[in-house]
Amino acid sequence: ERELVYKIQNMCKDAGVEATDKIAVYFKGVGKAQKVLEKGAFAEDVLAESIKSGEAQGFTKEQNVNGEKVVLTIIRK
Repeated sequence: ERELVYKIQNMCKDAGVEATDKIAVYFKGVGKAQKVLEKGAFAEDVLAESIKSGEAQGFTKEQNVNGEKVVLTIIRK
């Protein structure tokens, strides 16, 4: 979970999203990373209004989370 928060925060920085901006997170992944994303318990930590499985138009990046590939997309709200 902590690694996902770190990756999403870095993506926000790269996309020019302000630390106070709300975001939506979309993901495609497998295994443990997918389970953590589906729970979405960390949403408050990254100011995410929603965390959903699937694809969307936004800032997208493939990430390696504890050895698992995850495609994350963030959209500023």
